[in-house]
Amino acid sequence: MATVVLLVAVAAGLSACSSATACTEVGCGSQVTFDLEYDLEAGDLYLVEVCVDDFCRTQTLEVPEDRDGALPVTEVGDLGLQTDRDIIYLALPDERDWSGTHVATLAVRDAEGRVVSEHEGDVDFESVQPNGTNCPPVCWLAEVNA
Repeated sequence: MATVVLLVAVAAGLSACSSATACTEVGCGSQVTFDLEYDLEAGDLYLVEVCVDDFCRTQTLEVPEDRDGALPVTEVGDLGLQTDRDIIYLALPDERDWSGTHVATLAVRDAEGRVVSEHEGDVDFESVQPNGTNCPPVCWLAEVNA
């Protein structure tokens, strides 16, 4: 009887040692999102400048005309805008650790060069691990009201 108990204990110990965390392979990307108070107009062009610390992008984005059933999104490089919610977002390098407080700046200019929305201030990112706490990737997300 002692041998059976010992074998069960050893088997249980070995199975506990060999059990690795099963991870799914859901991807994600780090980004900061600016929720604008300004109403972006369909068909208009906007010069968008966004920085988080020393990572900056500048791009002219055109607001798409309404398309039945299509998601109203424009993306150029690392910058994008979602017109149904007046959101501008910047994709950030995933290899950087975005934990802690960072400085985020935004300037949006219309076709005449007038600043229609701007922001400068501290932003804190939250980590997201879509496959679980012990599984990669780790992505960082922040939202700013501008």
